[in-house]
Amino acid sequence: MPGAAVVVVVVSVAAVAAVMVQGHPMLHYYSGLKHHEDDHVVSVEEPVAQTTEEGPASNNLPPIVFVPGLTSAALDVELNNAPSLFGCPHTTEPGEPLRMWPAQINSTKDYFCFLENLKMWYDPISNQLHNRKGEKVLVEDWGGFEGLPLFRKVYTPLVKKGYVIGKNLFGAPFDWRGPARTFPDFFANMTKTIESAYAQNNNRKVAIIAASYGPQFVLAFLHRQSQAWKDKYIHWFIAESPVWSGCPASLLSLVSGYDVSNGTLSLMFSRQVAMETASSFWLLPRAGTTNTTWGKDEPIAFTPSRNYTSSDYKQLMTDIGFGFRTPAMEYTVNDTDLKDFEHPGVNTYVTYGYNLDTPGTFVWDEDFVHNITGAPPYPRVFNATDTGDGIVPVRSSMRAWHAWQDDMKQAKKTLMYKGYNKQQHALCILSTGSGASCWHEVFQCVW
Repeated sequence: MPGAAVVVVVVSVAAVAAVMVQGHPMLHYYSGLKHHEDDHVVSVEEPVAQTTEEGPASNNLPPIVFVPGLTSAALDVELNNAPSLFGCPHTTEPGEPLRMWPAQINSTKDYFCFLENLKMWYDPISNQLHNRKGEKVLVEDWGGFEGLPLFRKVYTPLVKKGYVIGKNLFGAPFDWRGPARTFPDFFANMTKTIESAYAQNNNRKVAIIAASYGPQFVLAFLHRQSQAWKDKYIHWFIAESPVWSGCPASLLSLVSGYDVSNGTLSLMFSRQVAMETASSFWLLPRAGTTNTTWGKDEPIAFTPSRNYTSSDYKQLMTDIGFGFRTPAMEYTVNDTDLKDFEHPGVNTYVTYGYNLDTPGTFVWDEDFVHNITGAPPYPRVFNATDTGDGIVPVRSSMRAWHAWQDDMKQAKKTLMYKGYNKQQHALCILSTGSGASCWHEVFQCVW
């Protein structure tokens, strides 16, 4: 049935780092789509299963593409005479890559080999991030779910509903170690998958559903498509818990490490993952003059001798001993997809959580020292005054509402916003209570 919807879902189950504006409304919308400001709570044990039961008949299902967020996709590495400082493998056998993520560490050497493979290097001549020489990083099972084990609870009810993996249900893992423009293969694979899904399913348009790190990748993807292409293939872009303006927790991950797993993840490990990749640079609180960014007079980090704002990242990197990573940080922070923040040119629905304690500022009792092997002690954490979803202050997710309204309306595209009380970060599709309502309403929109 032409004109129905392909769905592209981007979900982050885990975030190395971490979005509310005072007096924000529960729901913002315009155009002809009808929604209400009251919560439609669906009290179910499994919101995914409940929603699919209430969805369209199995012979009328919109195709879905799942795209994982930060750290959710498994990564492998192929080596071809790659240099190593630690006696790590230089070359892999053809067709037998090494698993890089999730990390498999059984010794100190394994740890250093992991960091060596993980690192993104910055080349000032080409002005690009890249792997080390002789290294190629691969995602596992594009189009399927072998590389996305945490998504079983999401896709299993959909398969029971009648979806078929590879026909109208797809996984789209990507390399998450930096900003989207670093990975052109993602853009090519997304284009091919969406066009194929559209053709295989009787020319049904695409609704892109993204969470956490995902909306930023999808926005970059849409920036690279012509308006004619988007009008033909894209029906909805649904962004769940987007991090449009970054989050303070990413700064914490770079300085002292940030454990979102309540003690099961080493702070030093999380710090080194954050510093060796460029993901946390892309998630730093974005400098700006609006109430959805961080101002130059708004300190985020406090020490006895000085404070640091969103305009002080270069000095911060130097003070903690990582000045040599400043070029990579500046390259990433200046990425135009989020710096210029042009609207996507498609119908967009943003969901976000609020009223949860969310890191906002950090106070260290000692000044930073130049030490790349030892992190500063964990600071005192003060919650964001605008609350958030537990990781990301709402102001970050709200950025698009303030930035895109006029341009979207002029482009005759819909922009909708809705907040869900106490919904945790990126858990729209997995939560009960308010989260169940979120998942239910997302698919009401898509179907």
